[in-house]
Amino acid sequence: ELLASSWWQRQFPSVRCVVLFDQGAKYARAHKGVHGGAIQFPHRARTQLTLLHELAHLASPTGTIGHGPVFAGIYLLLVQQGMGEPVAAQLASHFFARRVRVQPYEGPRHHDLVRRRRGVTRRGIAARGHSAPTARRP
Repeated sequence: ELLASSWWQRQFPSVRCVVLFDQGAKYARAHKGVHGGAIQFPHRARTQLTLLHELAHLASPTGTIGHGPVFAGIYLLLVQQGMGEPVAAQLASHFFARRVRVQPYEGPRHHDLVRRRRGVTRRGIAARGHSAPTARRP
């Protein structure tokens, strides 16, 4: 439903996704590819929050940290759109309590410009939401 919405097409026009209901997998995982992405979705992980978490991975621009500030901002936006403001506020409170850095998502053009300006892929400690210093062009 969310993936077919006009809202999704405006926010993430290049993200195409297939959800694979995998009986044998232990964990939910998102796999990005050239022509879109797939979410491996085992039975025990089938919750709306988990699906939105994996979609946030697919929607995060290439070169961003796995669970970094950009991912967290996209995840919050997807939860707000898919589950409503009260659930998003609860997640934001959870992030704040655990000092998770969040960069609000400003649309596809903003992240394309930021990525081109930096000129390099950022790497860092994904689990904590920290980013490594970014090399700058002279």
